[in-house]
Amino acid sequence: MEARAILKPSSNKHSEFINKLFHSRNVAHIVHLETTNYAQHKALNEYYDSLLDLTDELSEVSFGAMGRQKIVIPEAKSEDINKHLSDLKSYIETNRSIFKESNIQNIIDEIVTLINKTTYLLTLS
Repeated sequence: MEARAILKPSSNKHSEFINKLFHSRNVAHIVHLETTNYAQHKALNEYYDSLLDLTDELSEVSFGAMGRQKIVIPEAKSEDINKHLSDLKSYIETNRSIFKESNIQNIIDEIVTLINKTTYLLTLS
């Protein structure tokens, strides 16, 4: 007989955090498709690909540590990408403490690093 872990659902704050990351990935993909600037197109391509991988990792690790979360990705539309990234970074820094595990904090550090790198790359032409 196979053993299965019983997972307790996490708080809404955990799922909100993950939902915002998936939402950001979708916003970046929309802006990526709309831009006529090649440097922005490439920077956003790297951002949304990398963010998807990091968000998936964060989701799976946090599910293992704290239980499953309900994922509901808010509808995405084109936004000012620089403001979007700045707002997302502020949200992350304000709310990252809801995750107590250092391994989860490391993944969040990688997400903030990706935001900082993308913010820089978007200044290039």
